[in-house]
Amino acid sequence: MDSLVLLILGGVIGFISTLAGGGYFLALPVLVALGFSLPVAYGGLWGAVFVSCVTRLIIFSRAGVIDWLNGITLSIPITLGTFAGAMIRPHFPEADTDAALLGAAVFSLTLIAGSFRHFFASRNNEIAHFGFIELTVFFLIGGWAGVTAIESPALLIWALMVLVGYDVVRANALKGLLSLVTTVVTVIILGSAGHAAWSLDILLAAGALIGSRTGAHVAIHEEARIWVFPIIVVALTADLIWLIAQALMR
Repeated sequence: MDSLVLLILGGVIGFISTLAGGGYFLALPVLVALGFSLPVAYGGLWGAVFVSCVTRLIIFSRAGVIDWLNGITLSIPITLGTFAGAMIRPHFPEADTDAALLGAAVFSLTLIAGSFRHFFASRNNEIAHFGFIELTVFFLIGGWAGVTAIESPALLIWALMVLVGYDVVRANALKGLLSLVTTVVTVIILGSAGHAAWSLDILLAAGALIGSRTGAHVAIHEEARIWVFPIIVVALTADLIWLIAQALMR
């Protein structure tokens, strides 16, 4: 029974993170309820995140919806920011990290909710552009991903749509590429420092493979934009509830 729950949970994580983003904290209470410690639960999530990122990237690439030139360019500030964030994370007191997580969840939810029109509008991807300000924002998002030790998909898709000007399909595709960058950089740095769990759950990763594959095939269609916004809001709300519950139990 536990194996089936883990497989389904991995599928939900892969689907949500691919089609919209977020929801990783939604999986933590389930894993804890199954008897896993938080370090082991995070280790399983690392596996699910990595498998999900690679799977969606392959499907988006085959569909021809990834702007590789801009993606590689945006990977530079994302990489630098993630590196900086992951390096300073071990020096954060646990209470400060919890406060930062809670504050950022509220900020992300407010930011997404205030930009809901962008998620339903048609875009001309040829006018997508970015400059110094946008690159700085991506650096900060990378820093946030490094500090929180988890990807920041909601902020990435918001920046790609609202600041850069991509439609939901191209933004989702580039989010997959940039999420892979933040995941790899964070795991390498925190793992080598002994701050990441390496006990990856095979069933969770297998579920993420199925879920992300399904989500990617849905996300490459323009009609997917009607689902992205509500899924992000629900996922961020679930994350916020989990963080508040954790703060109250300490």
